[in-house]
Amino acid sequence: MKVKLAPIACFSALLVLSACATQPEAPDRGRSAGVTDMDAARLKRLGKKFQEAGEWQTSMQFYSQAVQEDPKDPDIHAAIGRNFFEMRARDAARQSLERALALDPYHDEALITLAALSIGDHAPQKTLELLDRLHKKGRGTAQSYNLAAIAHDLMGQPLMARKAYAEGLVRSPDNPDIMSNMALSLAISGEFDAAKDILGSLSERASAANKNEGGAPSNAAQENLALVVAMEGNAEEAGLIASQVMSVGQVKVNQPFYDRLAYLAPQDRAQAVFLGQLPQQEDSVAEAIIAEDTEEEAKTADQDAAVVVVELADDLGTQETPPISSANLEDMATVSDKVDQTLVKQDRAGPEQMAEAPIAPTPSAADESVIDTTDEETGDEEIPGYHLQLGSFSSEARLQRGWESVKSLKVLSSFVPLFEQARSNDGEEVWRLLIGPVSGYSAGRDICDVLQKAKAACVVLPEKSDVETLALED
Repeated sequence: MKVKLAPIACFSALLVLSACATQPEAPDRGRSAGVTDMDAARLKRLGKKFQEAGEWQTSMQFYSQAVQEDPKDPDIHAAIGRNFFEMRARDAARQSLERALALDPYHDEALITLAALSIGDHAPQKTLELLDRLHKKGRGTAQSYNLAAIAHDLMGQPLMARKAYAEGLVRSPDNPDIMSNMALSLAISGEFDAAKDILGSLSERASAANKNEGGAPSNAAQENLALVVAMEGNAEEAGLIASQVMSVGQVKVNQPFYDRLAYLAPQDRAQAVFLGQLPQQEDSVAEAIIAEDTEEEAKTADQDAAVVVVELADDLGTQETPPISSANLEDMATVSDKVDQTLVKQDRAGPEQMAEAPIAPTPSAADESVIDTTDEETGDEEIPGYHLQLGSFSSEARLQRGWESVKSLKVLSSFVPLFEQARSNDGEEVWRLLIGPVSGYSAGRDICDVLQKAKAACVVLPEKSDVETLALED
């Protein structure tokens, strides 16, 4: 049995949950002239704008009317499912997503959102089955591979997780969500120094970027560093690290969580850091972990979502949806134009935190043992290796030319070129140019920084096992 915890940190971000907005006023039925001229495409476009801005309920108004116009459009059902998901209405989300997949079994958004939902349902195997539909067709994304990696971590498959994180990074180099999750994955396997190396690099780069852009600093790396330090067995230090970016109340709620992390088996650690859940204890310690105010907040959010489900579920059936009034539509369209100007699209990657009491998962049989990362003689942790990808090419001849174009750079003088054959998102065979391995993420990142200043491509990836040496032409 598992116990639900107060939110600990932004562990990952694929489809991040947010609090429900205030329920919009009912449309004025007396001022609906002209709205019937709106077709499904226009309604979808407006719904998508508000969805991308995180205005889930406003978005739902447009999508719930769009589905009346075109009930067989899988895009609409997938978008409605995504909105329900974000509002923590899990059952309604599942129904809409399954409708979308009944219409299009390979619908990208429906598969990814349902895969994220399945992680929250303690069904990582189902997550992998859903994502496999995309990956086999060469349509994998940074989001889908990040989710697949988390699923492998939850199933006790760290090597498979690392391969999935690498595929995600190929598609979105230096993606902070993927890197942060990979750091947690390393810590789950006991590679604490490697995890701290990644998070330290992420924190430095985020601080530099925020300083240059004048933005607020991101706390995600620091919050996850607290988790890593707690897994290492330093719960007190974890609380001190967390206190730099969290309120006193949040740290107090999280401290019992930090206290237990080091004593969990790897799969239980994965459940804890990715889902915010600990195994139930025999005594009453678990009760102290749940913060009263956080529990009340979660209940309120669930009630708000339930109201939305009741009011909108019929829209997906046979009952007629009240049309959006012309006045309201004009106001919303004006807002949507502003949304267009300010919206920053984010590649969100990770499962949502649980909103309701979870069901105890069936233990998954791990097909890999936990990676032993310590030196038997000294007891010191081994530093993991990383390969650096310098480009992806459509033929071996182009691969050769790619290496010729960069080999004169001083930073590459000690490296032998390697390559890996893979499939692109279009299903085409590609050749990836690699060098390495180098010891530690920050060492790889330093080399990439030099290469990128020289206008050369470079991505840091977990060490690969299936690489070959590039035979240089005379």
